[in-house]
Amino acid sequence: MSPFNNQPAGKTGHEDILWNPEIIQYMETWADVPKPETAKLEGIFSKAPTIGGYTPVVPEVIVAFDGSLYEASADQHEPSRRVGYIKVGMVALNVQKYQSLSDRNMPFVDPMAVNRLQEQNAISMALPSAYLKEKDYDSIREGYRAAIFRHYSSDNTRIGTDKHTMLDTVIDLLRINHAVVNDGGLEVTILPSCPSEDNVCKEQNVKVSLVGKSACPACKTSLFVTDTLRVWECFSEFSSNLESFNRLMLATEGIVLAHSLLFFKRTNQLSILSNFAFVMDGPLSISGEAAKFHAPIMSLINQLQIDMIAQKLAPPLIMGLTKTGMSVEHFMVRKEAVPDGIAFPLTDEYRYTNIVGGNVRTRPFGEEFYYGQDVLLKTDEGRQFLISLPYPWDSKQEQGFKKNRFDLTHYRNVDTAIGIINMFQSDLYENSMVPVILAHEYASISLTPGGKILDLVTARALGAA
Repeated sequence: MSPFNNQPAGKTGHEDILWNPEIIQYMETWADVPKPETAKLEGIFSKAPTIGGYTPVVPEVIVAFDGSLYEASADQHEPSRRVGYIKVGMVALNVQKYQSLSDRNMPFVDPMAVNRLQEQNAISMALPSAYLKEKDYDSIREGYRAAIFRHYSSDNTRIGTDKHTMLDTVIDLLRINHAVVNDGGLEVTILPSCPSEDNVCKEQNVKVSLVGKSACPACKTSLFVTDTLRVWECFSEFSSNLESFNRLMLATEGIVLAHSLLFFKRTNQLSILSNFAFVMDGPLSISGEAAKFHAPIMSLINQLQIDMIAQKLAPPLIMGLTKTGMSVEHFMVRKEAVPDGIAFPLTDEYRYTNIVGGNVRTRPFGEEFYYGQDVLLKTDEGRQFLISLPYPWDSKQEQGFKKNRFDLTHYRNVDTAIGIINMFQSDLYENSMVPVILAHEYASISLTPGGKILDLVTARALGAA
């Protein structure tokens, strides 16, 4: 039950819960997360590869990605009217120039000098949320889907002089995933169901044209290629849409990575790409309804790296960095059991036995959304990083995937990952890296003052302030 406006909570409302014998008895039946013994873990980690066996490599340019979102109230008098804002920021850092700063006889690197070494860019979106309908569409959800399509197909998503937008990259990923079919000479992709308002239309296997807009044959609702992201499925016309926006943000981060890689391929600049590294905020995964896009991104990365190796070019490092979550907490609590200077692939057996709890699954962890392997890397200085490296296979159906996915000898760019972490490990935050810190600072939308400013701008734009 929601309180009245400005009504405080009662001071004794918790007592009935605190002394309820049924609740106390029920809580006693809960199983806690595993708490493995230190000696057991030490035995496991003693078999992990050491980073001393790799020669650290550092690329010329590191591109770090991070995303942020905010849902603003469009009217202070009717705060349920909402607008969503998403920003996916990219920061490129010149490594050689950064290294020249850190080579000076100074105890720290001048942050203003570091700022001058950065190039920044962002994909920014404004999206209608609860109680806000675009004039050209019949429903709030339809307007939301149209806004996603408009942002993805915008010229602002082009890189340099390349004519391809992020919508083109979505289509390319659908092709890689064999999700494009020929329908009487017209290329289409298939949605499992019509995205109509409140799912009133029961049309199944709806054909969506890859060119322009199309419509459901049954209810005539507009269809867009970006509907294949399916983030609209958890969209609500009458309440907060942070869940839908978060899923769109995470999917966009992965698609921006693919868009960047395809730019170098489309423009025949693989020799330049060889000097790059890409660092994602979080694991290499796409969750939620857009999860199916993880598979073509995995295939794209692997094939691109294979092609570059065939041309005697070093493939670019693509790496995820997980900063929070149960696995990070687990290794931080047991940091003393982890020896310095190791690279430990996080196996399914270890994850389920020592972190998640329960029986080891027969299906690989993250089968439906991960496109990279989690690796705990602990530097010689004792800092821990949970990174992920792309699976070096086209698909998870290949025999080598299940057999060798925990064997680091099959992975490319481990030496580059070690080199980057050694150079950019930072004391500013717990187990942080400079490029990721910079990307977060650029992409993040703070509640104050950033969020409040967006509230004000939104209200003024809609004539409510």
